[in-house]
Amino acid sequence: MTEKLSPLVPMVDFTPALLHKGNSTWYVSFRVRHPETGKLKEVRYKFNRIKDLKERERKALDLCRDLTIKLASGWNPFIGNDNSLTFISLDQAFTNFMKEKLSLEKQNAIRPDTIRAYKSYLKNFRLWYGEKSMTQAAIRLTGTVIDNFLVHIMEERGNSSRTRNNYLSFFHRLCAYMVQKRYLPSNPADSIPKLPESIKQRKVIPRDILKQIFDQTKQDQGYHALCMTIYYTFVRRTELCKIKVEHLNLDKQVLFVTAEDTKNKRDRVTTIPQDLVSILEDHVKRARPHYYLFSANGFKPGPNQLSPKKISDTWVKLRKQMGFSNAYKFYSLKDTGITNMLQMGVPTIVVRDQAGHYDISVTDKYTPKENQNAAPELLRYSQGL
Repeated sequence: MTEKLSPLVPMVDFTPALLHKGNSTWYVSFRVRHPETGKLKEVRYKFNRIKDLKERERKALDLCRDLTIKLASGWNPFIGNDNSLTFISLDQAFTNFMKEKLSLEKQNAIRPDTIRAYKSYLKNFRLWYGEKSMTQAAIRLTGTVIDNFLVHIMEERGNSSRTRNNYLSFFHRLCAYMVQKRYLPSNPADSIPKLPESIKQRKVIPRDILKQIFDQTKQDQGYHALCMTIYYTFVRRTELCKIKVEHLNLDKQVLFVTAEDTKNKRDRVTTIPQDLVSILEDHVKRARPHYYLFSANGFKPGPNQLSPKKISDTWVKLRKQMGFSNAYKFYSLKDTGITNMLQMGVPTIVVRDQAGHYDISVTDKYTPKENQNAAPELLRYSQGL
């Protein structure tokens, strides 16, 4: 006699959370596998605290969805608290993330520009996701949600793949924080690949336009000195806002940038070419050593720190006033300075150190590639081998 086999039934570790409405008691329940017995055991949560029945039902159904998502992620209420997720809204998770980053900014561990970028990323996500959705559980931030938002960034906002990848990098950091705080079981951004990026175009300012720009900035001596400093020393905008007058030594023709102010967290000494010396001499006359070299007081030396955004905003106004192409960004000054220095024959390694590049290959990107002729120095080169 052949034994009749029962069909195979896949083992389930939980059942979805459901709302039960009793005459006197409402409750939400689900069944989950108990780690000791190996059997499904029911868990109940009473839900009578909200008097308005419509609001009670809405909140209870939200709880059912969130509990089911937690169960699907591996959460088990019978396992110790160390393995459980923290029940928190997405809005609160974002708020906690920014509180931590703002605290790090006060300790000079994060740059103000980074904080501004984080705020912008979160603002744009909130606008897309909707404030009502932000009240849902943090665990609802899935890979699908993030990927859909990145599609929105490129297709609806019209941003480049580079910008989309910048958003993705931010979500990697944000979700890593949320995993650390047990708001998420794993990082949903890990499953999303980066997209190929177009080669970054560096728009060098032609010499005739550069002269017109510098002639125009002379009407504002503070901003003129700032633009000339970036053009000759290649100090970054954010770094320049933190430099003090005491960091300037015109006798030795050097400008010192402390490690805490640099992007790569390394001390840096830049050379002040002769053309810049006289400009800075006039700029710092009667300035106190502890003053910012370029302050919020009209870019002149002063006690109040200048905002990097103010520098760029002033450049945009200048560019519109003079009718120049939008391709000439503020950082085109730095790019143009590096390119012109290389064209003048200054050794690449010297330019590398002046620009604070970590590798000479970075500096080499500024070398013009238009010349297709043979190098005269090598035409008769021979080692007689």
